[in-house]
Amino acid sequence: MEKQAQNYVLNNIRQALTHANKNQLIGRIASFENETGLQLTLENFIIYHCLDLDDIYRKASWSRLCVLAGVRHDFHDSDEIILSKGLRRFCHNNSKPQLGKLLSALQDHNDAFLRALPVETKMLLTMFCFSIWNNKPPEKSLEKNVSRLKSNSVFFVRLLNLFLFLPENQNLLSIKWIYLLCVLFQFMPAIPVMKFYPG
Repeated sequence: MEKQAQNYVLNNIRQALTHANKNQLIGRIASFENETGLQLTLENFIIYHCLDLDDIYRKASWSRLCVLAGVRHDFHDSDEIILSKGLRRFCHNNSKPQLGKLLSALQDHNDAFLRALPVETKMLLTMFCFSIWNNKPPEKSLEKNVSRLKSNSVFFVRLLNLFLFLPENQNLLSIKWIYLLCVLFQFMPAIPVMKFYPG
């Protein structure tokens, strides 16, 4: 492969991974379904464009980016700014046991349920509240902080979805890199490979 073509492919891969330009990212969200025929979801988007979650959340929350792209209605979560930053920090958690406990504790349960949780789970939930609120939870009790979190309805739904998605994220990273290598090898006729297209 000529050096110029090689550099072109590698630069495109690097650009797809980093998306330094926020407007470019928004444009890709806006045109995603027309260009790919896939449903626009965070999971489909990061797989197709070979991104990490941090490539999304260092710009803004996924929900806000979709609003800016004109593909969802606007929303008004009162704590959007601080919780979006907290969500970016939380995206690095891929512990399936911890995520499962947090999901169970937060999903459709009332204050009485939270008060009856095992001490270990309460500690985990408390640490989560400190992390998501940037070490400054707005309320004085665990129950009130969880209630405050749930009042940010769009953010809260996205958070629950991430609890389900994060344990699988490591597998997706492997799929994305296999896909990138196969795209790269398409430009190397001397090395036959089978094309791989993630679902």
